[in-house]
Amino acid sequence: MKLEQKIPPLILVVIFATCMFFTAKACIDFTLFYSFNLVAFLIFLFIGLLFILSGVVAFKKHKTTVNPVNTDNVSTLVNSGIYKYTRNPMYVGMLSVLIGYVIYLANPLNVIFIALFILYMNKYQISPEEEFLSKLFGSSYISYSQKVRRWL
Repeated sequence: MKLEQKIPPLILVVIFATCMFFTAKACIDFTLFYSFNLVAFLIFLFIGLLFILSGVVAFKKHKTTVNPVNTDNVSTLVNSGIYKYTRNPMYVGMLSVLIGYVIYLANPLNVIFIALFILYMNKYQISPEEEFLSKLFGSSYISYSQKVRRWL
């Protein structure tokens, strides 16, 4: 089975967060104790939601699909707003939420899941999207991708 663009990214965030939760519970001896974990989580959550919403608003403004699993309805190359700074603001936002959750759980073993999330997203979600966008928008997308970073 090919995994390219099969699992919706929000579902992936839930899967990774669940794995983090169970890792923190199973490996409680590795838990760090500090007083700012809830505040840090809320900051990363806020930043993450800001990135996600900025990406969604930009897509809606240009009347193109937000659904990364079904690329049939892609109609416009969005390169304004938040897309001037990152090609994948929604994924940056999801990553920010997961980083905040790692801090909240206070178990350094969960950093592994951050690395796995990035690797998975790059290989199975972002690379296929970029290949599709390169075919659909040609030199416009290639030029854009040379100017704006994939993550940040």
